[in-house]
Amino acid sequence: GSSGNIQTSTRTFNLGANYIYNGTAPQITGTALPTAANGIANLTISNSAGVTLTASATVTNSLTISSGTLALGANTLTLGTSASVFNSGTLQGNLTLGASGRFYTGIDGTYATAVIATNLTMTAGSTLNLDVNNTAAAANDLLIVSNTLALNGTTLVLKAPAPGALLDTAADYTLVSAGNITGTPALSWAPGFVPANTNNYQLVKTATSIKLHFINTTVVGSLTFQQQPLGTNAGALISPPPTVLVLDTNSAPVTNGTVTLSLSNSSAVLNGVTSQLSDAGGVATFTNLSINTAGAYALQAIAGLVPIVTNFSDSFVISNA
Repeated sequence: GSSGNIQTSTRTFNLGANYIYNGTAPQITGTALPTAANGIANLTISNSAGVTLTASATVTNSLTISSGTLALGANTLTLGTSASVFNSGTLQGNLTLGASGRFYTGIDGTYATAVIATNLTMTAGSTLNLDVNNTAAAANDLLIVSNTLALNGTTLVLKAPAPGALLDTAADYTLVSAGNITGTPALSWAPGFVPANTNNYQLVKTATSIKLHFINTTVVGSLTFQQQPLGTNAGALISPPPTVLVLDTNSAPVTNGTVTLSLSNSSAVLNGVTSQLSDAGGVATFTNLSINTAGAYALQAIAGLVPIVTNFSDSFVISNA
């Protein structure tokens, strides 16, 4: 049976306290967490077996998931306007950052994967904060959102390993992977941790990912279609894959030059990955292009910054299947 003092009166909470769930077996928050109307300053989840929220709650300062899963169920976890999230685990449920909120993948200064197993909404003014390593293949921060990541004027603040650090120029850093990404992010670097060649990096956003890409600023001299696009059926892949040779002004191959293809003088859609990097031989290869509408087409290739260099492929025909 029970022993010791048993509390029978109404429980009171210190709203400025740190509430930590660090068991080794699955835990529930139960009645040990203040109600959403009152809110708490800091909530920490450090239980690899997981913690389940049993009532809606409000966190005004920081939410830390250092390990395990915080499952919201049918409840709502509300963040204060300037609350920060430090996530090295998984949050199951929807989460919205406040206008001055900061989302950190992992603890600032370490590398981790953060998972939001539903939707993450970034209110205008909030920031995503990730650490990047010297190479894309090494440990790097990664945010995974299973459903929708909604960006609303969101800035991605990246932190290099050290001031002036040399980052990867050959491979892209995958920063975010999501089921769907809305909005357009802006790039910024954490003060005191700005890498070398900062102006050569840009964010490349698709419907499902955000990557950090190095722009080769070598002046492009010429573009040549080595493998011309050949005719095929509507919706089928253009095969063999078209290739474009990128040379500098001295006729030397350009490595990691970005080549972008489009349809010349046509409103039809060119499907597939239309921007590719040139390899060590200066060749950019486009492996998954297709066009759904029958007709005669030509591809336009563009590369370089100042000046922009362009060239056109031979004409080819897409037929009805």
